[in-house]
Amino acid sequence: MRVALLLLALTAVASGQQRDIFQIGAFGGVAPAEPVYTQYFVGGWMGVGLGQAARLEVSGSFRDGLESESDLGTFLRREALLDPDDAISDRPLWTAEGLVRVEPLRGKWGVLQSTVDGFAVHFGFGGGVRKLVSEGDLEHVAPTGILATGLDLRFADWFRVRVDARGYGFWRRDDTLGLGAEILLGVGAGV
Repeated sequence: MRVALLLLALTAVASGQQRDIFQIGAFGGVAPAEPVYTQYFVGGWMGVGLGQAARLEVSGSFRDGLESESDLGTFLRREALLDPDDAISDRPLWTAEGLVRVEPLRGKWGVLQSTVDGFAVHFGFGGGVRKLVSEGDLEHVAPTGILATGLDLRFADWFRVRVDARGYGFWRRDDTLGLGAEILLGVGAGV
């Protein structure tokens, strides 16, 4: 394991040329952290390189109606005699976010002694807004803070596949902090 990490670090240091000045892509994901429902979403991102190992990225996602209620949510809805459209907890309708990504580990990867292309491990932080429907079906826009990590794989010098894990906190309508997590899988292109 230590040898693999050492080789990974050496190849990451060896790949020093600037790539990916501009990226654009689409993603889908799941936010499984809410006990009442699981939310699915689709969205897109654009990113601009800020030197060798940093990127500024903006993203947005659509989430309205793309959820499945858990058994707990069904139980609460039935016992509280709620209408099918009533919100049990905060539910995002859409998001708009900005993120600064730092890519401390970049390198090349291959199959059967042939270099396929590259990879980048990233960490990020940022903020944005999300439009929420809260209890009582009240809609509001909440400020959001984000921490992220992930892996980008590069194919054919332009095609990207990425996996991100994000944790976020948002300001609720009742002046408390809500927390959540989400997993993204995306594809895109970079030049």
